[in-house]
Amino acid sequence: MIDMRLLIVQPWISYRGSETVSLLEAVYWEKLGGETAVACLFVDWSRISDRFHNVDFILPPVLLSRLFASSRLIRAVLGFPTLFFLVLVHSRGFDALNPHNLPSVWVCALVKPFTKAAVVWTVHGVPKRAHPESSLFEKLIWSIATSPIDRWAVDKADLVICVSRKVRDDVKRRYGRESHILYPPVDVERSACGHGTIVREALGVGEKDFVLLHVSYLHPAKNVDISIGTLARIQMKVPNARLIIVGGGPQEPALKKLAQSLGVADQIVFAGFVEPSRICHFYSAADLVVVPYWETEGNPLVVLEAVSAGKPSVVAEGSGADELAESEGLAMVASPTVDDFSQKVIQFHHSQEAWSAKLQGAKRFVEERLSGEGYAKELRRLLHSQIDGVTRKISAEIVEE
Repeated sequence: MIDMRLLIVQPWISYRGSETVSLLEAVYWEKLGGETAVACLFVDWSRISDRFHNVDFILPPVLLSRLFASSRLIRAVLGFPTLFFLVLVHSRGFDALNPHNLPSVWVCALVKPFTKAAVVWTVHGVPKRAHPESSLFEKLIWSIATSPIDRWAVDKADLVICVSRKVRDDVKRRYGRESHILYPPVDVERSACGHGTIVREALGVGEKDFVLLHVSYLHPAKNVDISIGTLARIQMKVPNARLIIVGGGPQEPALKKLAQSLGVADQIVFAGFVEPSRICHFYSAADLVVVPYWETEGNPLVVLEAVSAGKPSVVAEGSGADELAESEGLAMVASPTVDDFSQKVIQFHHSQEAWSAKLQGAKRFVEERLSGEGYAKELRRLLHSQIDGVTRKISAEIVEE
């Protein structure tokens, strides 16, 4: 099997799930002997793990990259043409272009006539609508994502890879395209290295407190209010319950007001943004991870990272993560409501010992089936199969001519 050159395309790189998948893909692709690079508008160096700093990034000139990082307006106006130019100039010599988040698949569709590379779209979620509190850039992307332009671009992809059955079904409904499921990889080495006592002591959380952990950007789509409402609802039956919220975002002031109104502000710690290299300590500090977000999700990595750290979750039905949750003992599934999440949390609180045994098998499943190396190997297999097919098609067309 020949080694392949893979150009990964993202609008930008920070700490979020789909971007972490891209970077793990790059690291393990290289370890398997291939070559790779990541084309993007900017990299938020302070918010990605130091292990990704050696990835080969293709970026605009430094000043322009800084402007993209600091201004949503500039991203909205100049982001697309700049990313197109980057991929167009650097695509020569690559065997495959691998767009992830929008608008990278549109960029690669436009570049495709100028390159021999196959276009392989990794889909983390199919856009349905923009949230009222989304940025101008996000609203622009959402509007195009429901237009014929989006369907045209997706039709140009040679191969479509989805992170869950949920996303595969959405792709089929929206585009009429068949796709392959490749569950996202987990940074197993980093997730399992936590020391929870460090976090508990630093945040003033008692050794005997029952700790819930919510990890996400603080945005309405992440349903942080459900996690706060759940804490309030279980107070009578779990009086020593605490909630740690990791992440920053525009909804933080409103969430703090909600906590005050529900009388649980003293039981909640807003930890803010946590460096990726330290998040393992927060998983270790938790008794249970709550993942109530689902609508804009394809398969949230938090559930898999928690299992790798030896912690179970309550995950929202329809999030994509629920597909492996109960079947592999990774998590409990609840409808995204305070009532159902509260019931599942109380249920877990009364059966923690049973879950300790179940998690051993779940952790092995993640380490063996969802490792970065396993992900890269399966991606390579799919790409070789696709590129061999494209090569045979081109050869047949030449013979006919």
